[in-house]
Amino acid sequence: MRDIKGDYRRAYLERYRACLGAGRVEDAKRIAGILRDHYECDVTSEEAEAAPTAELETAVPDRAPEDATELKPEPADKPAPKAVREWATEQGLDVPARGRLPEDVVEAYQRAHEG
Repeated sequence: MRDIKGDYRRAYLERYRACLGAGRVEDAKRIAGILRDHYECDVTSEEAEAAPTAELETAVPDRAPEDATELKPEPADKPAPKAVREWATEQGLDVPARGRLPEDVVEAYQRAHEG
C-alpha cells in the first residue's frame, strides 16, 4: 500500500529545501509550518535535516504526489481582490462575486490607481 502522507511529506521537504536554496525564506517558513503542523516534522532540528535524505532516495524520482500543488508566491503588485471588486462594481463592470477576477478588470483597476 502506498504511503500517501509520506509522499506529501517528502514533497514538502523537497520544496522546503528548494525554497531555502533559492533564497525564498518566506516560502520556506510557510512550508516548515505545514511540515510541523501536519507531518510532525521539525525541519529546524538537525535530526529532521538528516533523516529525510535517506527517505528521499527511496521515493519515486522526479515525481511529486499527484495532488501536490505548486507553491507560487503572490506577486506584490497584485491588488486585493476585494478592492478590485468594489471598484469594478462602482464602475459598472460585471465581475463575479467569488473566484478569480478577469485579468482585464485587474489591469483596468491598476491603470486607474497608478500614481
